[in-house]
Amino acid sequence: MSLGRVGILMGMTKKLAISVPDELLAEVDAERKVSNISRSRLFGLAAATYVEQRRRARAIDRYVRSYALHPETDEELEATDAFLRAAWAADDQ
Repeated sequence: MSLGRVGILMGMTKKLAISVPDELLAEVDAERKVSNISRSRLFGLAAATYVEQRRRARAIDRYVRSYALHPETDEELEATDAFLRAAWAADDQ
């Protein structure tokens, strides 16, 4: 999901009440003034960024676990090495 597809960025919104520490709210307000965006938009962007980071972290974790369960064979590694050496040699020409 890209940030552009998040509901708050496309007009589909829900009101909610949240609690944040005073210090964080002061930083949020300072940032929103500099960025010229609303508090709601800033919190929406922050939430979207967090959700996207967590989604990517889970995808990376699945990828790493997959390789741990099914590591590349020596033949696959040799084929990759040969391919990369040929590609680099072609770039040098």
